[in-house]
Amino acid sequence: MPQTVILQHQLPNGDSHFDWMIDQPHLLTEHRLLTFRCEIRPDFLPRNGMIAQMLPDHRKVYLTYEGHLTDNRGSVTRVAQGTIEIVERTEQSMQMQVQWPSSNQIIEGTCIESSSSSWRFISRPPE
Repeated sequence: MPQTVILQHQLPNGDSHFDWMIDQPHLLTEHRLLTFRCEIRPDFLPRNGMIAQMLPDHRKVYLTYEGHLTDNRGSVTRVAQGTIEIVERTEQSMQMQVQWPSSNQIIEGTCIESSSSSWRFISRPPE
């Protein structure tokens, strides 16, 4: 089962955010982690969901990496990890079943605008 991880990214100026990374093992490349920048943790989605920014795919090493980043980009700490199944994915939407240590979720994502990197994610319990 593919892995997912949430890293808290601490920036040098003291700000922080979460990087949600989803492994895509069918991609035979080093940069295969679908990545979203989030202001809140995806494993604790509020009832009204969250907006996240899609980033370029990251290297698979970040599934296990914690520590300082090069080029004065701060540091990352893993705050959650789990397994994930992407049930359906298009350029504009996705549906995933995620198993975190503390919960199971169905997470649905929709691209806010076709030319945008902004996505809205909502969560619901599995059926």
